[in-house]
Amino acid sequence: MIKSILSYFKLRPVGLFIFRLFILIAPAALAFTLLRSNPAIQQWVSVSFPVYHLAYLVMHSSSWLLSMAGFENELLFTSEVYRYPVFLMKLIGGSSIFIGYSCLGIGVMWFFSAVILASKGRGKIKAAYILIGIFIIQLLNILRMSFLAWLLRDNPNSSLKEYSVFDSIRFDHHDVFNILIYIIVFIMIILWFENKQLIHLKANSK
Repeated sequence: MIKSILSYFKLRPVGLFIFRLFILIAPAALAFTLLRSNPAIQQWVSVSFPVYHLAYLVMHSSSWLLSMAGFENELLFTSEVYRYPVFLMKLIGGSSIFIGYSCLGIGVMWFFSAVILASKGRGKIKAAYILIGIFIIQLLNILRMSFLAWLLRDNPNSSLKEYSVFDSIRFDHHDVFNILIYIIVFIMIILWFENKQLIHLKANSK
């Protein structure tokens, strides 16, 4: 039966791609579900590699970016503001913002990587494209945290979810960032498959 399934996928590249994608995503989805439901695991993950180091990179980069722009800020790692330890940052005189592991884009990065890994292509090219994609995702995350801290620069009593532009346009930053990052990841995936198709056509034309 297993041989029949494998032979079926070999004859159908799209089916094989979907099968590979499922194998890559299903264990990660299960692990993330367990993570969200177990406080002890959340505590452990928040101070372990790679979550702690990725959060460190994002928040320290955001803090540095704000400092370069002339906005003095404070940054610390604390367990007093959330159910597990987080990096907390605020501009002097403004409200604090913090980043949890669910805000790091780990799920989005893994989905993007899984799509590239599940498709056909040379390993080195795949690795390079995945690294570029992860860099873009985290660059957006750094810009997001910097922007949110800047928005709260003159509002020391603001709620962590109450953000506004020009005192009129209010938004939930999770929704805005999720929509933006999904659009960008979708574009990167389309570009990957479009470039693969062009390479294939050029190879056949020779």
